[in-house]
Amino acid sequence: IFSVGDRVQIRGLQNSKEHNGKEAIIASPLDSNTGRYGVYYREMGNEDTLLAVRPLNLYNLSSQEGKERMTLPVYKIDLMNGGILLLPTNEKKQIPFKWINK
Repeated sequence: IFSVGDRVQIRGLQNSKEHNGKEAIIASPLDSNTGRYGVYYREMGNEDTLLAVRPLNLYNLSSQEGKERMTLPVYKIDLMNGGILLLPTNEKKQIPFKWINK
């Protein structure tokens, strides 16, 4: 079980393999309708990538967190027109993070 703000790594996606290995942040609680968490990540020079991912495709990295903190938006999952949409809420959460040089 993950909490909003937890750091995770995306693993084992079959239909969107390009996201595997990405480090992301849990952006929404587990949605009971879809069985997915909202997650997002940002690559250098790009905008946030938002995804709805099943828990079995997420690996918890929060135990490796650093001492610095950042404030991030919290999202909710919404089902719309047969698709899954991540919508921002007014809530913000401070989370620990560490810089990773790759």
